[in-house]
Amino acid sequence: MKTALSNYARQGFAGDCGDVIVLTKQDKEFSAVRSMLVSRVDGVCQGNVTKEYVLSTPMEGNDGTYTGINAADLLFVSYWSKRGAKKSICSFALVKKSRKGLYVDVICARKGSQSGGKMMQTIINYAKKTGEKGVYLKALPNVVGFYTRYGFKHEGFAKRNDTLRDGFRMLLEF
Repeated sequence: MKTALSNYARQGFAGDCGDVIVLTKQDKEFSAVRSMLVSRVDGVCQGNVTKEYVLSTPMEGNDGTYTGINAADLLFVSYWSKRGAKKSICSFALVKKSRKGLYVDVICARKGSQSGGKMMQTIINYAKKTGEKGVYLKALPNVVGFYTRYGFKHEGFAKRNDTLRDGFRMLLEF
């Protein structure tokens, strides 16, 4: 961890990612943070999630969930300070509420920040605290192991469509 943080220090980042903040559509900061995310997707997601996907018009997926930043009911965000500048986003998640639980549409964390785990744990804790049935998502093959460490189970294969490359449907039930 020290090495990863020192790499970021050389790039002008100070310290560690802060706590994860949860914003609902009713929060006055929601729109401002959503706009900030749009302008920083490429840097935070580092090519794993495209800006076009995040900006896409809300589109219903095969499982009835809607995707894109404008469909998000909740924003999970962590920041760190960049020397000489205002807040810099360390990680974020776009989450939609549904009958099945919380659907994690996008989760991005700057490489080396080790904030992805903190973000996932915060989403799981929030879902439990608010009485959700569980958390579900579609995972690209290279990150399936990350989600299984948190107790997610494979629900099946998610074929490529307009909103996702081939991957796996995963579910964590409470």
